[in-house]
Amino acid sequence: MANLRLTPPTMRRYLDILADTFMVRGRPPYPANLSKRLIKSPEVYLRDSVSLHALLGIETLDDLYANLIVGAS
Repeated sequence: MANLRLTPPTMRRYLDILADTFMVRGRPPYPANLSKRLIKSPEVYLRDSVSLHALLGIETLDDLYANLIVGAS
């Protein structure tokens, strides 16, 4: 994954903006074992299909039908 060179507070602010505009949805981590001290990060899901298709490099309808994401997007 590329290094964005953003501080954690800046990244949190960007994710909050994207969540407020309904472009992404965050899901808190589910701790399977409460005695672990490992801090898990939340999962982030893209809700905007145009952004998702751009990130996946899908340009045409035929590209979309050939991709495995066709049912989910």
